[in-house]
Amino acid sequence: MRKQAVSERHNIKEDIMKNTVPRRAILFGLFTAAPVIAASTALLTPRQKEQCDRIAGSLIAPCCWRETVKVHRSPESMAVRESIEAQVREGKSDQEIIQGFVGQYGERILREPTGQKAVWLNVVPLVAGGAGFAALAWFIRRHTVRVKTAGGPEVDIPPSELE
Repeated sequence: MRKQAVSERHNIKEDIMKNTVPRRAILFGLFTAAPVIAASTALLTPRQKEQCDRIAGSLIAPCCWRETVKVHRSPESMAVRESIEAQVREGKSDQEIIQGFVGQYGERILREPTGQKAVWLNVVPLVAGGAGFAALAWFIRRHTVRVKTAGGPEVDIPPSELE
């Protein structure tokens, strides 16, 4: 069986070499297949590439939920990137593409949440940090005593050193 397959391949090669299969047919096949192959692997314009990077940077990898799709190297992330590129080639907007992924994976796929969750994520840490700083300043001010030295400036001395 193997010898037969090898001899068939050899016969095809001999037919091509002996010009029994017209070279024009081979060239025609190559030239008709080339546009199909080129269309399937069409390069993105710089603007489209930027759009793909922007979208991939705003989505979290659906396999481990740790890194963005832009930098993660899992098969799931690569599939998401390919899907993004295909949708960008179709001319879809950023919002349409992102909403498609939100519909498929839920809001967890977004790097930054939207709506009320975004307020909690961005505003609450700033308010808590400011309140903590104010409490620390109050505590330090409350627990130091100003002592006026003879003929010198006022000096802050902790109460423990006064005794």
